[in-house]
Amino acid sequence: MTKNGFLVTWQNLNAIIGAIHNIILDPDKAGDIGRRTEQSVLKNHTMEIY
Repeated sequence: MTKNGFLVTWQNLNAIIGAIHNIILDPDKAGDIGRRTEQSVLKNHTMEIY
């Protein structure tokens, strides 16, 4: 797991299933990941950068 989500290869179905399973089983972790991702996008992907 990274700070903004789960990094899996698209070919690895078991890894994808496992990541989804982890999110479903731990809604608090899912919320934390979502908040960190939102903060990262707002900080690093602004119109001023592009």
